[in-house]
Amino acid sequence: MMENPFVDNQSEPDESTLVWTPLCPLSALPSEGVHYVELKNRMFAVLWTEPVSEPLEAVSDEELVERLRVLDDRCPHAGASLSAGHIEEGCIICPWHHWAFDINSGKCPDADVYAVRRYNVRIVGDVLEAKI
Repeated sequence: MMENPFVDNQSEPDESTLVWTPLCPLSALPSEGVHYVELKNRMFAVLWTEPVSEPLEAVSDEELVERLRVLDDRCPHAGASLSAGHIEEGCIICPWHHWAFDINSGKCPDADVYAVRRYNVRIVGDVLEAKI
């Protein structure tokens, strides 16, 4: 049987090999929806768990970290850009075939063999960083 090249069959990465990497200024993020970030030939979907209605300066870094998610941008089903999708009921929805991926775990609720990697985030100054 031929392997699907979009399924991430890798185990979780070794934490010791990951480094904090600047992705984008917070001011570049829309207040809702999904934002596409490309860095060193890797694509990421950056999203809020809920729309941001208050100015970012009024929100603590800890709360921003709780509300931000960074996921791999490629759908493991057919390779679509997840950042072109939308958020619905705690999932990012793929724009091609409407597969859902939980924004907290990265797993597809309908077929948990499929998942997108979720990255830890932090705020440094006005910059969103992910541990990649």
